[in-house]
Amino acid sequence: GERTISIRSVSENTPVELYCSWFCPFAQRAWIALEEKGVCYKYVEINPYKVDAKEPGGYTKKALSLNVKKSLYPEFVQTSPRGLVPALKNGEERVWESI
Repeated sequence: GERTISIRSVSENTPVELYCSWFCPFAQRAWIALEEKGVCYKYVEINPYKVDAKEPGGYTKKALSLNVKKSLYPEFVQTSPRGLVPALKNGEERVWESI
C-alpha cells in the first residue's frame, strides 16, 4: 500500500519503472506481480485526471487530454503512447496498457 509506494517512489538506479495509478485495478495487478516476483523497480504515480481543489482529495473524473499528459509526464507518454496505465519500462523495452 502506501508504505510500498513511498519506498518504491524514491528508488534510484533501477532499470525498471512502473507507471501506475494507485486506484486503477489493472495497474494494481501489474504492481502486485512485480512485488510477488521480487523485481526491483521504481513506482511512478500518474494522475490521469484533472485536479480540482474543491473536490475531496482534489480528484475529478475528468480525464486529461493526451497533450496535457505529454507536458506533465513526458517519459510516461513515451512509454505508453495512448497515455494509459499501467506501463512498464525496462531500459529500452516498453510494455503498456494490459500488461
